[in-house]
Amino acid sequence: FTIIPEKLAEEGYISASIGKWHLGKDPCSQGFTVNVGGSYWGMPGSYFAPYGAPDIPAPEGEYLTDRLTAEAIRFVEEYRDQKFFLYLPYYAVHSPWEGKDHLVKRFEQKKTGQCQGNPVYAAMIANLDSCIGVLINRLHEMGLDRNTLVIFTSDNGAVSHISCQDPLRAGKGSYYEGGIRVPMVIRWPGRIPAGSTTDVPVVNLDLYPTILEAVGIDYPEESMDGVSIWPLLKNNSGPSARTLAWHYPVYLETWKQGRKGFRDPLFRTRPGTTILYGDWKLNYYYEDSVKELFNLRNDQGEHHDLSGDLPARTSELYGMMQEWIRSQHAPVPQEPNPSYDPEYERERIEELLSPGHED
Repeated sequence: FTIIPEKLAEEGYISASIGKWHLGKDPCSQGFTVNVGGSYWGMPGSYFAPYGAPDIPAPEGEYLTDRLTAEAIRFVEEYRDQKFFLYLPYYAVHSPWEGKDHLVKRFEQKKTGQCQGNPVYAAMIANLDSCIGVLINRLHEMGLDRNTLVIFTSDNGAVSHISCQDPLRAGKGSYYEGGIRVPMVIRWPGRIPAGSTTDVPVVNLDLYPTILEAVGIDYPEESMDGVSIWPLLKNNSGPSARTLAWHYPVYLETWKQGRKGFRDPLFRTRPGTTILYGDWKLNYYYEDSVKELFNLRNDQGEHHDLSGDLPARTSELYGMMQEWIRSQHAPVPQEPNPSYDPEYERERIEELLSPGHED
């Protein structure tokens, strides 16, 4: 398969990955020309230099988000007269939770929200927002902003006990909306109407074909996992109703705190598949064949499982799920784990639910 920087390189683009990679040793082996701070690391050793991992030379005490922004600006300045693609996955906001002192103090003095009360997390977000503004302003100063498509989004929701997702249910590591619904802001002055919004569901898989169409690069639609949302951005002409799917047929590690809204107190995620079609969402869990059906228009927080009340609708979406699995050749668990110990699981759950553990 060919990923975005490789496809863009065919059209003369210079590509940089600056920040978190976590998909192998070096993004330059996968189509990028420039790499700053990207390797196997899923999180930094510290947000204050020396960072450890990533190994980026910087003055002692400098903040990582600031350093990555400076490196991004340096790349844009160097290639301002060429076609460039910048992938800027900041390590923020991710553990370790470390914020600049003056920002932490600022948020310590603010009244906490109904479920938001972590001043360090708030400080990290505030600094990230500021850095994005610095980069956008530099594009404007160089006269590049009206010729540059900017996309801001995330890969998953926040860790629920650090930053709750209310009114959405649960958080990172969950099939519920708190785990998979994320912000997406796309900016291109003169090409995308300022202030426009849409409630058409899209996924990050759509960004690849969208970028290609936006810059006039042809591609075979059948080769893409997503669809271009460029018409949606230009004139609010969204893609037709389609099935969106999330497939995670393995376990995600135990999580001792912040269990509010999750299905069980042991794992953040057990093997399962989720599909979304229109207002309807179906979660399926492979361990016990449990199905959960929600109508997101009426129940955004996924409080009411309708699978028992609407068996026909549940069966319809389950059939769509099975068709998606077949079409994608998606791996599905086929046999029980021979090392499974129900007594051990029961003891671990009792431990996690004992006094002293949150939720």
